[in-house]
Amino acid sequence: RFRIEKVLREYGPISLYFAADLQDEKMCLLKQNNDTSEKALERYAKEIEIYQDLKLPCMPELLEAFQIPFTGSMIAWNVLKGEILSKVVGGKTRDYSTMDAINWVIQMGHCVSNLHAQEPPLYLLEIAPENILITSTSRAYFIQPGLARLHSQELRKASVAEVVQPGFSAPERYTSKTAIAMSDVYSLGAVLYFLVTGKHPIPADARFKGERLSHPDELNPDLPRKLGNVIMDAMTMDPGKRTQSVAEFVSQLQKIQQPAVIPVAEAKTRKDVPSEVEALDGRKRNPLIWILAATAIIIILGLAGAFLLKNPPPALSALLDNGPTATI
Repeated sequence: RFRIEKVLREYGPISLYFAADLQDEKMCLLKQNNDTSEKALERYAKEIEIYQDLKLPCMPELLEAFQIPFTGSMIAWNVLKGEILSKVVGGKTRDYSTMDAINWVIQMGHCVSNLHAQEPPLYLLEIAPENILITSTSRAYFIQPGLARLHSQELRKASVAEVVQPGFSAPERYTSKTAIAMSDVYSLGAVLYFLVTGKHPIPADARFKGERLSHPDELNPDLPRKLGNVIMDAMTMDPGKRTQSVAEFVSQLQKIQQPAVIPVAEAKTRKDVPSEVEALDGRKRNPLIWILAATAIIIILGLAGAFLLKNPPPALSALLDNGPTATI
């Protein structure tokens, strides 16, 4: 049914391909897992169960799942044509702006936030540019859901710390098997860091050893400082001091994307915001300006009068010498 068109990635027993679905005549994402251990097969079954219930706009639709005796498992997802995010960065395949980058991460953030809201919560722990597809309509998709495994409570202890994405995995992934929402916050922040700077973030294990993560605006001077701060808050090493949810991170990005504007009706009620009349008539807020202006005018008129009296023109001089005359 499937014809492999392109190898996307190979890591350990896992191979990921773009493939042609010959039955439905469309492209798909095909993951092959050659691990035939009992643990791998249990994870495969749980993974299929989870994906069958998911209907999220940035997650691919499950097409087919099957096992090959003595070979392993195969999972196929429907996927749109597009470009891997890691190749987009740096203008290798397309141009994009800072606002494009924010928009893509907001899309992914909405998806991840919905996963966290499931009962039990699900965590998309292998978020990285190699796992993300950007379509021609600027939609963001997680294209490697087999690599970026969803972790329910049952899967936490078995698999959370098995795969890390250097530069994009949270520091707690290196030291603990605990899956927490803030781990996905770190990864989304790292993806945005990569998008706006063009540089891979320093891996968390290197930061443990003292290497400094440069502030994004040090690498991209045109970047708004506020955006850089939001990214750094999301990538804080201590989970307790990090942005505490993906929803909060998305909200911060949306404020940068669409700056808040105070409505006129609200502005009228605020003492620190002038009304329309006060904005046009500065006398109510700055009487000193008008006093200084009036004083300046009086001084100028006085000096002009004194000058005329000292140096009068001929007509005025005759009038002063002879007094007023009447002409009939």
